[in-house]
Formats: sequence, C-alpha cells, structure tokens
Amino acid sequence: MRKKLLKNCRLYLVLDKKAAGTKDLISLARLAIEGGIDILQLRWKDKKNRIVLKVGKELRKVTKEANVLFIIDDNIDLANTLDADGVHLGQEDLPIKKGRAILGSEKIIGCSTHTISQAKKAVSEGADYISVGPIFKTPIKADYKAVGLKFFKRVRQETELPVFGIGGIGLNNVKEVIKSGADRVAVVRAIVNATDPKMNAARLKEELNKT
Repeated sequence: MRKKLLKNCRLYLVLDKKAAGTKDLISLARLAIEGGIDILQLRWKDKKNRIVLKVGKELRKVTKEANVLFIIDDNIDLANTLDADGVHLGQEDLPIKKGRAILGSEKIIGCSTHTISQAKKAVSEGADYISVGPIFKTPIKADYKAVGLKFFKRVRQETELPVFGIGGIGLNNVKEVIKSGADRVAVVRAIVNATDPKMNAARLKEELNKT
C-alpha cells in the first residue's frame, strides 16, 4: 500500500525543525497537507530530544488521517517506534541494505544522491525513491555545490524509480525544474518559511499536476 502511494506522489515536504525555528510543526504540517503535499518527512537532527517523539506521534496521526506518507529522516529507530511509512537516508547514514534488514520489505527507503554513481548505487541497493540535489544553491545544504538542472535530467534518465528534485526549489523556479523533466519535487523553505504555507503548497502542486 505504501509503495503504491509513492508512485503517485508529486510534492514532498521536508519538515525541517531547524528551518522552521519556533514555528509549530503540527500546524505547518496540517496547512501543507491541506495545500496538497503527498509526502511529509520529519527532519529533526536532535535525536535525544524527548519532544521529537511527542511531535512525531502527532505527525503520524495527522498524516495517517490524510493518507499522506510519513517519512523519518535518518533515524530508523524512531521510524519503527512511530510506525512511519519509511525512512530517508543520506550518504553518511546507515547503508540502504542495513536499513532494509531492519525495516523490512514493506517500508519505504529513500536516499539522497548528489552524483550519478550515488544514484546508481542507491537504485542497485534497493532504494524505493531517490532525491537529487541540491538543484540550486540552498542554505539548508550550505556545504553542497548545486548540481543544476542538466545533471538532474541525466539522473532522471538513469532509473524508473521516483526521482525528486530538491534544493532551493520554490514558486520562483518550479516551472524551470519541471521543464528539465521533473514531475516530482521536494521542498523545505518554500512551504516551511512561507507566509501562507497552504497556498504555496497548493500552487506548487498545481504546477506539478500540469506535467
């Protein structure tokens, strides 16, 4: 069921605690869901913070009610505890094969990729989707060089898996990203830092639905 839903997902929100600052994550999630997001990832690097579990439980409830996929960044233990739909792994996180051994075959595993070889490796190791980026320079990943749209198009042609463009994508450039061949994008600030998160989500989804 989870993986069937993934095939039709277009708009992916990374609900990043650092980017959100003092904003209420539950309220942001509800607004984004009302706007049309298909996947919500909780990215909260402070794994020892007890509040993470409390917020995660509420987000699991909200996403399940809305039939929105719920992904946990990096933390497989938290993903299991919350019965999340899956986990997203970076290049420095647990290898995909080990993650699969812990999570099982039904849960979703996504992987961040920044090179062609990383993308191919993620596919070969059994990732269910990959993200490619940062497409544009972004303060969220300040240490990473932007890979650009041509690179994204190359990776997109390498696999039949869902491929999400990520990094600096917003209403100002989403049409450009779509023209490069993207039919799925992941965003952070475009929704989390928006004056009207619901409206921004809806407008992004509208553009993606044109593809």
